[in-house]
Amino acid sequence: MIVYEGESMSSFPNIPNRIEEIKSLQDNWFQDEESKKFESSKLYAVKNALELLVLKDLPSPFIYPCPDSEISCEWTLGRWDLSATINFEEDKVFLHALNLDSRKVKTEEFHLKNEAELSAELGEFLNEYLPGADEVEP
Repeated sequence: MIVYEGESMSSFPNIPNRIEEIKSLQDNWFQDEESKKFESSKLYAVKNALELLVLKDLPSPFIYPCPDSEISCEWTLGRWDLSATINFEEDKVFLHALNLDSRKVKTEEFHLKNEAELSAELGEFLNEYLPGADEVEP
């Protein structure tokens, strides 16, 4: 797996392994807060969508479980910090981009329908911020 750090690439965790780690979490996994285990079918849809991105030579994200039934996927591309927060209770995806220099923020959201659409939306989002894609800020 690769990630862009400025103009260079670095390794990232393996998507299937990370999804399996998250899948193994049980109810009340997050400290003192009420947190539920994740549905396998929804996690596998995210895994498949992210693997489709990597097949298209897009960078793999860091993937984090959140106690409120969300998965956060995070990338640093050039001077941009990007995240996609997938909310399984509302079946929504929240996209967030922060320019580290100008502090400009861009946000979007869309409904989570299926893994192909998730992959397409994430691919379009990432392509806006790949190093050298456009020197003009989106």
